[in-house]
Amino acid sequence: MINLCDISHFNLSGDGEQTSSIEHLILDNIRINLYHIYSIAPVLRTLDTIIDPYSVNHIKHNFPPEYLSKLSIKFFGHFNLSTMKQLLREMTRLVHLTIVAYDIYNDIIDGFAWERILANIITFKFLFSFHESTWTQEPIELESFRTLFWLENKHWYIKYDRCTVSGFSLLYSIPYFNNTYPWVHIKGPIITKSTGPDIFSLSNINHLN
Repeated sequence: MINLCDISHFNLSGDGEQTSSIEHLILDNIRINLYHIYSIAPVLRTLDTIIDPYSVNHIKHNFPPEYLSKLSIKFFGHFNLSTMKQLLREMTRLVHLTIVAYDIYNDIIDGFAWERILANIITFKFLFSFHESTWTQEPIELESFRTLFWLENKHWYIKYDRCTVSGFSLLYSIPYFNNTYPWVHIKGPIITKSTGPDIFSLSNINHLN
């Protein structure tokens, strides 16, 4: 059973000593500092929110998220693998992870590095939209995501879509989990690559943006 809690009376700036027994929290359209959330809700078990990637490296772990088992996050702006490693390093009970990230660069495409970060994760879903500056670069390769870790141990498969006209590119876990697909950037044929069965479906998409 999930208990709903009104957090409007909490100071999300992080000032003060107030705490809450909140275990499940969704913050929609609000960018937060994780340190502040941990200090307010020290027994948090699930969190769905938007994170500023530039603030992650400055997180103070006075209140480590030791109970957090499910995390869904959105990044607007560049983040890299060091950011993810820093973000997850004290989430020792985390087993379900969902990431939606916009304006990323090709340095995030390293399946071997992701293996080290995701070793204890059971469910991993993601959608990465690449920065416009990468659209003129060569299409990415998926070989580092074809290892035993990805295909045999985890059974995680990914797909890469790239518009042949604009160069707009997406990398995502399959099946496609998000409820939107950015068709506005698709101005012609697309090329696709996949590491597994192509089970892309539009059944869960209710908005084309």
